[in-house]
Amino acid sequence: MRWLGVLVALTLSGCDTDKPAPAPPSSATQSAARPTPSRRPPEPPPRRPPPQIACRALTVKGKVTAPGAPHPLVNGAPLDGLTWLELAPGAKLALRHTKSARELELSGPALVLPCAGGEEEVLLTRGSVKTSPGPGARPGAEVLIASPFGAFRYGNAQLEVQVNATSAKGKAISGEAWVELAKGARRVGPEHLQSSKDSVTLSGKPEADKLVDACRSAADVAAKRARELLGGGPAGDGGADGGTLGERARAHVEARQAARWACAVASAAVRRAESSPERDRQEMLIRRAESLWKAVPRREPATPR
Repeated sequence: MRWLGVLVALTLSGCDTDKPAPAPPSSATQSAARPTPSRRPPEPPPRRPPPQIACRALTVKGKVTAPGAPHPLVNGAPLDGLTWLELAPGAKLALRHTKSARELELSGPALVLPCAGGEEEVLLTRGSVKTSPGPGARPGAEVLIASPFGAFRYGNAQLEVQVNATSAKGKAISGEAWVELAKGARRVGPEHLQSSKDSVTLSGKPEADKLVDACRSAADVAAKRARELLGGGPAGDGGADGGTLGERARAHVEARQAARWACAVASAAVRRAESSPERDRQEMLIRRAESLWKAVPRREPATPR
């Protein structure tokens, strides 16, 4: 009987080997079984940085417009420090600087860039400006009012500046201010306004090209003084004969100030011309010069000996 059981087992195993192999899964089954690679959602376009608010219009009286803007300026409108404004005759615009809270008032007819580049700076090609003392004044901070004939700078003062096609006039009501003469202009009156009786007139025929060149030259000097401040070069370029650290720091600050004044004056002068490729070229050169004098140089690593 034992051999009969073995025979049955062998017979059954042979039958199993004769069974056809299971059919391979269909392509649909394979695709369903295969994990689907995850697809990343498309990346959203980069967000534009929010517009800078350099100043805000406190009050607007009369017609004040910006090139390409669909509507005139209104009370409370933000200003980016990059857009030039035109004030119609009789128009007035009171402004407050966003960061410092300094205030001033512009009167038309005027072509002006208030809070230029977000700084406490006004580029006045034509028109009038009145400054207010008090709010925003702090040690070492100067406001600059630049015209094609020169610049007026002050720390805490009430000034009146009027600019037309042939001259720029400045008068101190309170406080004190200093005058930086543009290349090619002449001055009648004191360089330092320090009483209510002091006034000055700047006139002449400054040439835009020469003012742009002056801006670029001043920027080059400021960049050189920055390198000298870091030291490590030969005499006259930050070496041992370049003066003490304090002397080099002072020279650097003075060079930056001179570049700031020169480039602001050049910008105000260039805007007197109608829009053209030449004006675009000059403004591009000024922007490059401003980037140069504002840049912070890096100390080069010492070369191993």
